[in-house]
Amino acid sequence: MYSTNIFTSNQNIKMDYQALRKLQRQWATSPIPAWTFSGALLATLPKTRQHLHGYPGPISTAFIGGVTALSGYFTMTGEHHNGAGVTTAWSMGYLLINGRKGLFSFRPWPFGLTMLALGNMAAYGSYYAGFH
Repeated sequence: MYSTNIFTSNQNIKMDYQALRKLQRQWATSPIPAWTFSGALLATLPKTRQHLHGYPGPISTAFIGGVTALSGYFTMTGEHHNGAGVTTAWSMGYLLINGRKGLFSFRPWPFGLTMLALGNMAAYGSYYAGFH
């Protein structure tokens, strides 16, 4: 009754993969994801002084937030490769220092910070490694 063409479905998957790669490249050459993560970290700074469960420490929050904002500036000025490298490194540093605490705190803000760091690390890291 219904005929399915296997080549058509594979072609659709390939087109979706290409669209995903295009989206990843747009994300990695834009400063907006880095600045989003930086802004979210710096907005967390008042909460870090209260030593709430799951929130990062004040020193790592201020330093990583500032460096990530600087890497967004690198990306904005056209240094896509250098901006991607700095964002990848400091997002990975955030995950190493605060990732476990943010995941298992079961609080939305620390969990969101961890997911932003993971997303930035994946997008900028794949661009920096040459998978674009």
